Amino acid sequence: MAKRENKYDRNDRIRSIVAEMIEEHKRTGKAPKLDADTLNLCLQYCGDGGNKNADLMKGGALNQFYTPDYICDIMYRLAKLHGYKCGKILEPSAGIGNMLKPFVDNKDFKSITIYEPDEYACEICESRFGDQHIEARREYFETAFLMPPYFSTPKKTVKPEFDLVIGNPPYGKHVNKYTSYFRGKDDFKQTEMFFIKKGLDLLRAGGLLVFIVPMNVLSNGLKDLKDIPRMCMIKDAYRLPPVFGSTKIPTDIIVLQRKI
Repeated sequence: MAKRENKYDRNDRIRSIVAEMIEEHKRTGKAPKLDADTLNLCLQYCGDGGNKNADLMKGGALNQFYTPDYICDIMYRLAKLHGYKCGKILEPSAGIGNMLKPFVDNKDFKSITIYEPDEYACEICESRFGDQHIEARREYFETAFLMPPYFSTPKKTVKPEFDLVIGNPPYGKHVNKYTSYFRGKDDFKQTEMFFIKKGLDLLRAGGLLVFIVPMNVLSNGLKDLKDIPRMCMIKDAYRLPPVFGSTKIPTDIIVLQRKI
C-alpha cells in the first residue's frame, strides 16, 4: 500500500509547481491561468503552521494557519451584518485567499489589496482570482508603514482608505525583519496586536475590522493598546470551537468599527 502523503509533503510538491507559475508571472506580467486540476491541488496548500520540521527558507512559517472556507463565509456575513457595502478591502495576511472568496464570488468589492510574504501562497491567490481583481504585495504587512524601496524608515502618516480590513493575522511574538522599526510608543510584543492597531490605522471612519484572534486579545490584549478605546468600538465577538487542525489555541472572531 502506498504511503499516504502528509500535508507538509504535499506543500513541497505544490511549491515546485508554483515556482514555475512564479517564473511565468515574471515573464508575462500576469498571473497564469490554471486548469481545474492544478487549481484544486494548489488550493490544498496550507502553509507550515505547526510543522516543527519546516524549512522556513522555502516560504513557510510556523504561525501559518489558513482559515477554513466556512469560517471565511461567516466572517463575510458578519461584515455585511455590520454595514459593509461593496467597498475597498484590505487583507493583511492573505495566504491563498480563502478570506476573499466570498467577496469575489459575490462581486462585493471595489478593490482588494493583500499582503502576503509567502510568495507561493501569494501566487496561488493571484492565479485563483485573476490578478485583475487584486493588488498583491508580496511583503510583510509591516511594509505598509515603511518607506519603499528599502522599508527601513517609518512613514510619518498613512492614509485611512479602506472600508474593511479582514483576516486571520499571525499570532505570537512580533518578530520579523521589520519589527525593530516599530519599537516605541506601542511596542507591539504580539503580532496580532500589531495587526489590530495598524489595521485600524488604515480604516476610514466607520470602517470595519473583522479578525480571528487568540482568546486573550479580548480578555487582556486590547487593554494594552491605549489608542483602541479612542479609535474604535467593539461591535461583535464570538468564541470559536477548535477550527485549525494543527493548533488548539482558543480563538475569537472580533468585529471592530473605527470611530475617528
